[in-house]
Amino acid sequence: MRTRLDFDRYLKDIVGEGANVYFQPPSNVSGAGQKVIKNIKYPAIIYSVDDYNIRSADNKNYSVDKEYAVEVVTKDPDSTLIDKIVEMPTARFNRSYLSDGMYHSVFVIIF
Repeated sequence: MRTRLDFDRYLKDIVGEGANVYFQPPSNVSGAGQKVIKNIKYPAIIYSVDDYNIRSADNKNYSVDKEYAVEVVTKDPDSTLIDKIVEMPTARFNRSYLSDGMYHSVFVIIF
């Protein structure tokens, strides 16, 4: 089974020098209930384990892949980072939103 560190290296290879990649960075919760992530350099890709994609037969799991929530955060709504993530074979667009002048595009990627 591939590890989270394998996924981290995979993301860094895909995006190249274009972004900082973070796994579940520490955050505080603002008064509005939104997470405020500290000490992040933008543009950034922030990811976390979201689910497991498990295939089984004969009462055994024969394939287990992790599903990652991958968020591209940038000041540029037309960032090429989004295009690089979209081109990943298992990437599925989830949603986008604008918060504090930053554009957030969220994807689900099975790895």
